[in-house]
Amino acid sequence: MRQGGDMKILSSSLCTLFAALLGGQALAQTVTGTIIGTVTDPSGRVIIGASVTVTNERTGDVRTTTTNESGAFTITALQPGGYTLKVEAPGFSTLQRTGLVLSANERLSVGDLRLSIGAVTETISVVSEGAVVKTASAEHSAIISSDQMATMLARGRDVVSLLRLLPGVVYGTDPEHAGGTYGTGSPAIAGTPARMNYLTVDGLFSNDMGSPGVFSGTPSMDAISEVKVMLKNYQAEYAGNGGAVVQVVTKSGGREFHGTGYWYKRHEMFNANNFFNNRTNVPKPLYRYNTLGFSLGGPIYIPGKFNQNKDRWFGFYSLEQWGIKYPGSLQQVTVPTALERAGDFSQTLDLNDRLIPITDPLSRQPFPGNLIPASRINRNGLALLNILPLPNFTDRTVTKGNYNYQFQEVLDQPKRHQLFKVDYLPTHNDRFSVRGKTYLSEQQGYAVASGASAWGLFKQCYCFTESGITVAYTRVFSPTVVMEITGGARTNYEKWFDVGGQPEVDKVLRQKRGFLAGQWYPANNPGDFIPRVTWGGVPNSADITYDDRFLTGGADATFSFNDNVSIIRGSHLFKVGVAISRLREYEGEQSVFSGRFNFGRDVNNPFDSNWAYSNTLLGNFASYEESTSRYGANLRQTLAEWFAQDTWKATRKLSIDYGLRFTWYNFLHYPEKYAGQAALLALERYDPKKAPVLYRPAIGPDGKRAAQNPLTGEFRPMPYIGAFVPGSGNPAPGAVLCGDKTYPKGWINQQPVQLGPRLGIAYDPFGRGKTAIRAGGGIFYNFRVSRWSATAKNPPATFTPVLYYGNLDTFLQSAGVLFPSDTRSFNKDNLTPAVYNLTFGIQQDVGFATILDVSYVTTLGRRVEQSKNLNTLPYGVRFLPQSMDPTSPGKPLPDAFLRPMPGYNAITYYDNAYSSNYHALMVSLDRRFTKGLQFGLAYTYSKYMEYSSIPIYRPLRVWSYGKSDSDRTHSMVLNYLWELPKASARWPNPVTRHALDNWQISGITAFVSGSPSGVGFSTTDAADINGGGDGTRIVVTGKAQLPHGQRTLERWFDPTVFARPAVGDPGNAPRDVFRLPGFNNWDIALVKRIPLKREDRHFQLRWEMYNAFNHTQFAGVDSSARFDPQGKQVNARFGQVTSARAARVMQASLRFTF
Repeated sequence: MRQGGDMKILSSSLCTLFAALLGGQALAQTVTGTIIGTVTDPSGRVIIGASVTVTNERTGDVRTTTTNESGAFTITALQPGGYTLKVEAPGFSTLQRTGLVLSANERLSVGDLRLSIGAVTETISVVSEGAVVKTASAEHSAIISSDQMATMLARGRDVVSLLRLLPGVVYGTDPEHAGGTYGTGSPAIAGTPARMNYLTVDGLFSNDMGSPGVFSGTPSMDAISEVKVMLKNYQAEYAGNGGAVVQVVTKSGGREFHGTGYWYKRHEMFNANNFFNNRTNVPKPLYRYNTLGFSLGGPIYIPGKFNQNKDRWFGFYSLEQWGIKYPGSLQQVTVPTALERAGDFSQTLDLNDRLIPITDPLSRQPFPGNLIPASRINRNGLALLNILPLPNFTDRTVTKGNYNYQFQEVLDQPKRHQLFKVDYLPTHNDRFSVRGKTYLSEQQGYAVASGASAWGLFKQCYCFTESGITVAYTRVFSPTVVMEITGGARTNYEKWFDVGGQPEVDKVLRQKRGFLAGQWYPANNPGDFIPRVTWGGVPNSADITYDDRFLTGGADATFSFNDNVSIIRGSHLFKVGVAISRLREYEGEQSVFSGRFNFGRDVNNPFDSNWAYSNTLLGNFASYEESTSRYGANLRQTLAEWFAQDTWKATRKLSIDYGLRFTWYNFLHYPEKYAGQAALLALERYDPKKAPVLYRPAIGPDGKRAAQNPLTGEFRPMPYIGAFVPGSGNPAPGAVLCGDKTYPKGWINQQPVQLGPRLGIAYDPFGRGKTAIRAGGGIFYNFRVSRWSATAKNPPATFTPVLYYGNLDTFLQSAGVLFPSDTRSFNKDNLTPAVYNLTFGIQQDVGFATILDVSYVTTLGRRVEQSKNLNTLPYGVRFLPQSMDPTSPGKPLPDAFLRPMPGYNAITYYDNAYSSNYHALMVSLDRRFTKGLQFGLAYTYSKYMEYSSIPIYRPLRVWSYGKSDSDRTHSMVLNYLWELPKASARWPNPVTRHALDNWQISGITAFVSGSPSGVGFSTTDAADINGGGDGTRIVVTGKAQLPHGQRTLERWFDPTVFARPAVGDPGNAPRDVFRLPGFNNWDIALVKRIPLKREDRHFQLRWEMYNAFNHTQFAGVDSSARFDPQGKQVNARFGQVTSARAARVMQASLRFTF
């Protein structure tokens, strides 16, 4: 009867599941766990039909089941947290085990629960302590608990920084503040790059779409219950990008009220100065971070009226606010003086204090007295100069003529994290949960991210917001059938806007600044913003610049639905599920939409006056460019996944996981309504005969070098050499616009359903739960990349014509010309990147509540994406006789005439055809907080090889294969928390009790190898050594890496083993030649706990020291040689250490916990 009923439930559940497949939108996964075990009598024989009850110690939620014919039980879909387990059977005493800690997605085995003969009313209680050997699952995973987050050091209170505590994680820099500017970059993990990590909050996908390795809007650490990291070999139910799965689980309320309030402060007065600042007498920079926050969780009830038993409704809320101030870089620029704006250049001097003669373009003679007559001043040119501030630092004995204006600001970056969660348990079989969060980060000032000119052009705010909501429902149909549904939505936005209202906006509006010269395509500039301007030749000129996306923005959206069903049949736990994702990525409209003038000096410009600011005053420019359109990336992607898996308890000692994940997806693409707004080069459609004719170099009628139209003989100024002759061909030959029905959507052929098999075993050889031999493997795929967003700037979606040598009053009457432009191309037959993963390890309980894990991990990346430039010149082509420029003896033609694919400049071709290989020994030693001590040790000995910088002509493996930038031979990270013995136990008096009791020391100590580095070079004579090709590398004549004892600040590697390559020699240096300095770092915190009357309430004073011993940890090394024509290396700093990691930083905090 039960079996038939369960099958009906299963059929109903599957109908719901596949309805979701047809109509839902998902990118989520569950975070619940499972508790399993076996019940036996004193002789070791199994007990059938014993009642097993687990109770959530926080909410009081109860789940009950009975043991099967093997004496085993399985309870699924349990929320992470602490549990009490009770076993009852007739004729036996009741066994109660408290303090079980279940983490997200954990399959927790409690082993054999041996009952004693006695009455059921007799209870034997056992308290669980310490870590548990994973005898029931094979995945290679790790946990960061809430206790660790509360005690470990994280300077910026960003949970991502604590990932470095885990084996296989590349140790990175501790973020300065949680969430960064628009998210926190995640680390490379166990042989896969950061972009392949799958980052979730309560199961909801949280990767940034444009930068897939960035964790968007990380929650406050006080809102996080735990972080589960599925490093490798995880089961079929878990989605992924091919790399690690990082699951952040937020806190929930319980039957009792709990919360925190806290304040953290960092200030430059606490800090030591950087090593190199001390050497150059540079003072400590401004460094001010203030963090305020609180959290509160508990029952939602009204005494006597609503939820009186505090067992149905629970809530949690957290708020964290940051006040951040930091200095922008010192801006030292040259601006026009008041005299120069009036036409008086009689005091305009060069760097040698000599007068710069201002030439009259009409007479080609200097203006008398270096004065431009008022009648010759162009009002639009003057308007551009008046945008710039007046000089404020004119002491040339200090500036040496390099600048006359100084500006430095203090930027504000307020931030706010909010999170709420509501749980509703209408019955013991139903659970609803709603979680919402918001994250806001603002940069306010002039030099904000992707902002305008840093010297103070326009004060604005770069604002990044992220918000999301997750809804989860769990239904327990019976002890053997459970359904879990998760859905949600997440959006983030980045936007620039003014700070200061309309007066600030007026600074960059054409009409308000009196610039009325117009532009070619005004429809692309509805805001009427001033053009961008450069003044070449002026020392540190105060250029007018801003981002291509100025005052637009970007946005991502993810919509989510997920449905899993668990079925228990004897010793099998079957699980099936489906997830559908809908992703949207928008990168704001971008192009040179307002135009860009260059007023720099140009000896070939017939209108040049010998100084950029005088050219502007006369209205004469060297060049002007403006884009024909302004499109943004509006991308969509759909991903459908489903899986089936079985966790089989084959014997009391052996567990086997096997399953298969199916994935169908389409590539990121533009919806039809955005047809024509992006383009890509389709190689099979490219025909070099259709490329336009180029203006060729020739000697003009005036005897000077010029550009000549080979079709008509027409001459144009010299800068037009290499430009397209208008109307002579297709300016984007072979290009395909998005929306073209004759080409695949997303420009890549649709992939078939991808099959991801997973297999794992866990074997307890002695049956005591103290040892586990675990192994497994699987195939994982990376479906999400970020290469599509730049296609909106490819021709013919956008062109940027150029006009040379014109005047502000007349340039609208002329048309610009096009040059070969950069573009992108995809391999239309690209296959999905795959990761093959194998692990083998042994876990052992070594006593003292400590677990030792020794594992071998291999990660093989296949069909890995890389790019190469298809339009790279062949080696030696510039040296051929037919490549010589007839107007410049001994010099080759411009590259546009020599490229193998005429009509384009660089062609970046993306191809999934490469591989990576990672092998590692990982050792971890973990002790949960017990008897005043917690520690963890993570050691990784690894080698990570991959391809990069793909060549066209050189041998692929020799040129490109080498150690990854993320390769670290040795990495050992120790974390610890020690509760010092209470002094009052030895000297019992109020003074010692208050002053010397309740002290803790916690810390993180790291010893990590340096990253690989190559060696480059340049020449003083700018020699063209190979006349084209994939590049030229330095010649290595010996071993560059010095023994450890011989490395010094002045000589980190041997600079004498490098030589200048001869002409025609591409060099022999590999990708990686030496290692940068490694580091050993000690972060230490002293913690004083001040208990109040109730034991569960206390204050906590913390003093955190990052790089506590202020040990100088060198970082950068000058690895760029410079050779003179005779081959002598002339860079005096070559091989020297040039930078160091942060000196000691200290942080004070006060916390209240109840």
